[in-house]
Amino acid sequence: MFAALSKTELVRVLGKQVLRSGTPVGANQCEAFRARSGPEFISKIGDCLKELDEPAYWLELLVESAVVPAARMTSV
Repeated sequence: MFAALSKTELVRVLGKQVLRSGTPVGANQCEAFRARSGPEFISKIGDCLKELDEPAYWLELLVESAVVPAARMTSV
């Protein structure tokens, strides 16, 4: 997605924020799958859900700033 965005400064800043904020979700997911117990798994998955709020915010800003059409952010 980042590579497909225009190269204006605003878009680069927002796009990089999406990249940076999205990576902890994957790291927490890996930790969840290595959990030693059910409660630890649930806790790590909860961390994943909390971490998803930040990239969602930056994606919302891309739409609100008219960089990305809202239709592009819908599920396929």
